[in-house]
Amino acid sequence: MFTTERSLDGAPRPTRRWGSRIAVPLLVVACWAVLGFNAILTWRFGQEAADFDAVLDSVQPGQRALALVFDPGSEAARNP
Repeated sequence: MFTTERSLDGAPRPTRRWGSRIAVPLLVVACWAVLGFNAILTWRFGQEAADFDAVLDSVQPGQRALALVFDPGSEAARNP
């Protein structure tokens, strides 16, 4: 953006290859895709766990849960 064809000492700058010009934007797009995918999984898990939040609201303060049951078929938790 704020570059010239010559460096500060007057020597010409090496030209970039097309691969280096496309690598950074491709990496940015890949990072955004991973971030979006994980955001969708987090949102889906929150939707699935909404019923559990209602159960926790009815528990007396200071009490503990004896066991937590996990759904092995949960699409949001992505259990193996």
